[in-house]
Amino acid sequence: MQVEIACLRSTAIVVTRGSRNLGMAFATYFDELARECDAAVEEMMEWWSPQAPPASPGRSANSFTEDELRASFRFDREAIAELRGLLGIPPIFRSRSNHAFQGEEAFLLLLRRLAGRERNMELAQVFGRSPPGISEMYNVVLDHVYEHARRAMRLEMWEQDLVAFADVLARCGCVEQSCAGFIDGTMFTICRPTDGQESMYNG
Repeated sequence: MQVEIACLRSTAIVVTRGSRNLGMAFATYFDELARECDAAVEEMMEWWSPQAPPASPGRSANSFTEDELRASFRFDREAIAELRGLLGIPPIFRSRSNHAFQGEEAFLLLLRRLAGRERNMELAQVFGRSPPGISEMYNVVLDHVYEHARRAMRLEMWEQDLVAFADVLARCGCVEQSCAGFIDGTMFTICRPTDGQESMYNG
């Protein structure tokens, strides 16, 4: 952008060569425009920097009321603390670009992102970080949870229990006798089935 402004400035001087005062007026205008562009770029870079300002303490469960936690994160304060322990959430996360994030804040972001449809721009307002910072923090904690729980997510670990799961669901009225679990699709709408509507739940 600076190059374009410099070219315009030079062009204005050439075009207005016959009138020195007019040429100087154009040059002054373009210099002011360049300074405004510099300030705008600096402000944009500060906002889009992944690292939160040092003065920002980050958000914690104590930043929200119990009702807000249940509505936005689907867990109360006690359950969130328990989940953090079970998933081995560390006090500090460090991304590949060496940015540091509070473990509790990152975990809250993960829960909120999975519980709703908010975009990074909207989450940035909630957590006081830039959209790229939100994206980086989310990816770091998601990778941690996946690696920590990867062994428990293997189907082979539950092979002996799958029949018992299916039996319990069948006794509760599940139409499919060999169903051992459900995919959480609460974020997506589904078509109303012609048969077996009572076995479908989407809420």
